[in-house]
Amino acid sequence: MGGFTIYGSTRFSSAEESEESRMLLLELGDDVLRLIVSNLESWHGQMADAIKFALTCRYAYSIASSVLPRYMSITIPSKRYTLLQRSIRENPSYLRSVYYLTISFGPTLTDDEELRAILDLLPGLKTLEIEYVGSTRLIPVVLSLPEAPFTRSLQALNITDSKLTTSELLSLLYTFPRLQSLSLEYFTDPFDSVMGNEPHRQSSIQSLDLCAIQIGVHLLTNILQRCQKLRTLSCKVPLVAPQRMRHRETTMQLPLSPKNIMPAFLNVANTLNELDLSTQTQRWPGHDGSRMDFSKFLVLKRLTASALCFLSPLSLGVSRDGLYRLLPRRLQYFQLNFCIDIGIFYFSTQSSLDEVGRDRVLTEEIDESEYRWIVELATHMSSLEEVWLYERKHSAHSAFVIEEWDAPLSVEDAFEEAEIDLMVLLRALKLQKRV
Repeated sequence: MGGFTIYGSTRFSSAEESEESRMLLLELGDDVLRLIVSNLESWHGQMADAIKFALTCRYAYSIASSVLPRYMSITIPSKRYTLLQRSIRENPSYLRSVYYLTISFGPTLTDDEELRAILDLLPGLKTLEIEYVGSTRLIPVVLSLPEAPFTRSLQALNITDSKLTTSELLSLLYTFPRLQSLSLEYFTDPFDSVMGNEPHRQSSIQSLDLCAIQIGVHLLTNILQRCQKLRTLSCKVPLVAPQRMRHRETTMQLPLSPKNIMPAFLNVANTLNELDLSTQTQRWPGHDGSRMDFSKFLVLKRLTASALCFLSPLSLGVSRDGLYRLLPRRLQYFQLNFCIDIGIFYFSTQSSLDEVGRDRVLTEEIDESEYRWIVELATHMSSLEEVWLYERKHSAHSAFVIEEWDAPLSVEDAFEEAEIDLMVLLRALKLQKRV
């Protein structure tokens, strides 16, 4: 262990180096050493360093062995899983300190009893990440153990399971009394509105991530009715009717109607603190000109949303004034993302844009009425601290680049006086030069 040394701030030459100025790593207290190993292990890619430390000597191993199992990632079947089973047979308490477990499955079917035996040995588990890509599903096994010790300690659950059903989702909301965070990557039937015949029970979930899946508005309504403690929500714009899905992209048959999806979110108007609402991978054939209204949300402070939720495409000629009236009074961070179907000052397609409109922006010839809705955010929203208006590229291989808007002095003055940071990013063709 002579190679592990910690030096004080005083510099010594090799001849002047004092023995009193350095400390062997193993001379540190046990609590400090455990903290060092824990930090190494919690950093992605640094687990190997923690293991190397454990292998330096018997004392280092005794320190690290109480920390290393905390973060565990296993694939079943695998050589690592075989070694884990051996460790459990030699020491049944080996998994007692695990509080973060990622488990994935290969093509071979795994015995359910074998999985139950492992789950029963995780009394302190706080985060469970399930990656279903093979033939074994863990969710039914998890739900078959309502009295297992880990069900009382679990706080976060991340699930990648394309066969997850509505009934299983309902059970997940209630099985774990301390569950605060739930993230889903797939779902079997996003338009299934039947959430069971029992009365609405309340879940303890405070953070819900559904942004990777398409979900029907009726199903989302039923979920949010059961999550009255929810503080953070990420999801796509919910769908009002079954649509044609191709891989993860959904092509809509009807125009987007923000007013028709708004009621689903009112279920969490008293608790929601942060919302991310996107239209990513959704293709809408039009827009009905309506707007979502979050003015009744009492504690919502961070709002990131597709611009289509609040604004109509320019081609409809619908005024954008009064946007501030639709926002929560305590809002601090506001970001609107403009997909290819909607622009801030001019329209665009997947490979072209309104060059006349863009030239008017570059030469500051646009009328004040075209950005009045932006200035109103500064003059009417005293709680705001940051505003982002972001025109996104269609894809990584898009014909566009993104440039910052050189706003008129009146706009800059309004936001500076209100002490609000404003960032407006506009699409430009890659070969187009700024003037």
